[in-house]
Amino acid sequence: MASSNAQLGFVTQAQVLALAESKRGSTCLVPKAMHSPIQQMAVLLKPGHNNSASEAFLKFLQSTKTQALIRARGYR
Repeated sequence: MASSNAQLGFVTQAQVLALAESKRGSTCLVPKAMHSPIQQMAVLLKPGHNNSASEAFLKFLQSTKTQALIRARGYR
């Protein structure tokens, strides 16, 4: 939405909160009762198997520090 390519759209709360307050515009949280939880996951695909950078990135995502940062940004 920040690009102004569309007048309206759905974005994550974390994306909105990452913007400067002056750029946030209007927001509305969709009530949890109106949708199933959105599950986001990370997987290591076959081409990344035995690739040290891919394996390190997945390990980084799974670390306690990164998990805390993800939760702090509104993800559960």
